[in-house]
Amino acid sequence: MGNRSIGLVVDPLDEDAVAFYKKFGFIPLPDSGKMFLVMADVA
Repeated sequence: MGNRSIGLVVDPLDEDAVAFYKKFGFIPLPDSGKMFLVMADVA
């Protein structure tokens, strides 16, 4: 069995970066400042 990923996590540097990632469907992770996108949405 190979390794599998469930999602992609990014750490936006500023509000412009947050807006950029939101355009691609990333959602904010509570209390972390990071954002998440499930792998099914990456493709």
